[in-house]
Amino acid sequence: MAQTLTLARPARNLRPYLWLALPLLVLATLFFYPLLLIAEQRCATPAAT
Repeated sequence: MAQTLTLARPARNLRPYLWLALPLLVLATLFFYPLLLIAEQRCATPAAT
């Protein structure tokens, strides 16, 4: 009696999404960098009491 071995499907090929990596990195930088600057400014200035 022959036994068959079923292999798990390989992970989906992510190569088509590689072109999205650079634009997403640029957008993330444009979004988070100003937030970082605002946070640094708030920490640097003493709180008004």
